[in-house]
Amino acid sequence: MPTKSPQAYSSLFLFFSFYLICYIDITTSGTFTNNNFGSF
Repeated sequence: MPTKSPQAYSSLFLFFSFYLICYIDITTSGTFTNNNFGSF
Protein backbone atom coordinates (compact mmCIF):
# COMPACT_ATOMS: atom_id res chain seq x y z
CA MET A 1 0.00 0.00 0.00
CA PRO A 2 1.78 3.17 -1.19
CA THR A 3 -0.33 5.60 0.81
CA LYS A 4 0.25 5.76 4.55
CA SER A 5 -2.55 8.09 5.54
CA PRO A 6 -4.08 7.37 8.96
CA GLN A 7 -7.58 7.82 7.53
CA ALA A 8 -7.07 4.98 5.05
CA TYR A 9 -5.86 2.64 7.78
CA SER A 10 -8.68 3.62 10.15
CA SER A 11 -11.35 3.02 7.51
CA LEU A 12 -9.77 -0.31 6.59
CA PHE A 13 -9.63 -1.30 10.26
CA LEU A 14 -13.27 -0.29 10.70
CA PHE A 15 -14.30 -2.37 7.69
CA PHE A 16 -12.30 -5.37 8.95
CA SER A 17 -13.84 -5.06 12.41
CA PHE A 18 -17.35 -4.95 10.95
CA TYR A 19 -16.59 -7.99 8.78
CA LEU A 20 -15.18 -9.88 11.76
CA ILE A 21 -18.23 -9.06 13.90
CA CYS A 22 -20.56 -10.24 11.14
CA TYR A 23 -18.52 -13.44 10.72
CA ILE A 24 -18.64 -14.19 14.44
CA ASP A 25 -22.35 -13.39 14.50
CA ILE A 26 -23.03 -15.87 11.70
CA THR A 27 -20.90 -18.61 13.25
CA THR A 28 -22.58 -18.19 16.63
CA SER A 29 -26.12 -18.12 15.18
CA GLY A 30 -26.60 -14.42 15.90
CA THR A 31 -26.11 -14.60 19.66
CA PHE A 32 -23.31 -12.02 19.66
CA THR A 33 -25.19 -9.14 18.04
CA ASN A 34 -28.45 -10.01 19.76
CA ASN A 35 -26.87 -9.78 23.20
CA ASN A 36 -24.67 -6.74 22.67
CA PHE A 37 -26.37 -4.58 20.05
CA GLY A 38 -30.06 -5.36 20.41
CA SER A 39 -31.68 -3.80 17.36
CA PHE A 40 -28.41 -3.76 15.47
